[in-house]
Amino acid sequence: MKKQFYLLLFLCSSTLLTAQSGLRVGAHNGLHFSTLQFSGSDALDVNSTTQPLLGYRVGMLLELPIHAGFCLRTGGDFVLSGTKQDLPFSGYSSKLKVYSFQAPVMLTYSRQYFFVGAGGYGSIAWMGTFETTINKAVFSDLGVPNFKTLSFGSSANNDFSRMDYGMIAELGLRYKYFELSGYYLHGIRNINPAASEYRVSVKNRSVGISLSFICTL
Repeated sequence: MKKQFYLLLFLCSSTLLTAQSGLRVGAHNGLHFSTLQFSGSDALDVNSTTQPLLGYRVGMLLELPIHAGFCLRTGGDFVLSGTKQDLPFSGYSSKLKVYSFQAPVMLTYSRQYFFVGAGGYGSIAWMGTFETTINKAVFSDLGVPNFKTLSFGSSANNDFSRMDYGMIAELGLRYKYFELSGYYLHGIRNINPAASEYRVSVKNRSVGISLSFICTL
């Protein structure tokens, strides 16, 4: 856990260590729809019943010019993501929420009012909850809890892995000190810690918009 946290701190501070004239700093916040993608021979057809969860991200960003419109962009965000699930005609619905710290590293290209970027991200989950609404007449004997706190770790007894990583892309408009962008996050790591026992892959997906205030030092 400590090694993973130090790695994210390094990613966030790397541009500061090489700072030069033209460094841009800012803050942003945004909304996104996130979900979990299930696959594997032991997975039920849960993707047909999962629905996007409305979440958010808020944090800071750093942008270091490289050459001819190209920049290295990084930062750090607090993120709420997860998924929902509804089973029609059964009276069962669930909501899974994960709170994490996320650090993207992207190569961006800007041209006057337009910019585009792509790269990778790493994140560490620090808290999560699972809530259910159940029709007791249908699920009276299942013993499914209405609320539980998620556990994170590498053991098969944990709900999810704490560490995640993947790819991220962003496309936006820039005017003076403001940026409006859309982004897509595609998780690569299987965050199911029991994957060796149950052949189920669980990966993060999200798409959202972000509003940023950014200035040049």
